[in-house]
Amino acid sequence: MPKVERRKPVWPKAGSAEVEVPPIGKVAEAGTLPVKVGQVKGGELDKVKVETLAPEVVRALGGVGIAARVVRADDGAAPGKVRAEFSYASFRDAYGGNFATRLRLVRVPSCAIEVPRPKACVVRPSVVPSTNDVKAGTLIAEAEAEAAPANATPAAVKPTTPGKDRKAAAQQAMQERLAAQLAAGSVYLLSVGMTGPNGNWAPPI
Repeated sequence: MPKVERRKPVWPKAGSAEVEVPPIGKVAEAGTLPVKVGQVKGGELDKVKVETLAPEVVRALGGVGIAARVVRADDGAAPGKVRAEFSYASFRDAYGGNFATRLRLVRVPSCAIEVPRPKACVVRPSVVPSTNDVKAGTLIAEAEAEAAPANATPAAVKPTTPGKDRKAAAQQAMQERLAAQLAAGSVYLLSVGMTGPNGNWAPPI
């Protein structure tokens, strides 16, 4: 049996970089950050700014390794979509239990990293559809590049229809508030799921 050597993890640091979004089929590195971006079908973004957060912020948000924001840097007045590739190659051997195969992408509203954090901020991770290229050590997904702060306008929250079930109404109101906050800006996180293609790692009930 070949000997498998685990490499010491190198955790990404906080940083930011502006990058020209290349045509469909190509990706461009965001400086030295573990993120690459590319165009998506129907996309019209020229430039974006990618910001990765400090390791302690990543952990506080419940993520592992990478937490990143993507913001338009082309004066676009509305959010847009980009192809985003998040590389975990430098820390793929950080944990056991087929760690790399269980990685997934989630997002939380940008208000989650505000200091002080607004009381109304809904810090509930939403899973983002992604492809895990384990061989390359990369999670690939479509990410929303929020409008630049000067142009960003939070989405209006629709009023919740009153009903007899107060619990259901409260849950609906929270979902509406979360959707509005995500529309105003998101932080994308790498997170570890309990299951993967090689099994279920959840503790027994």
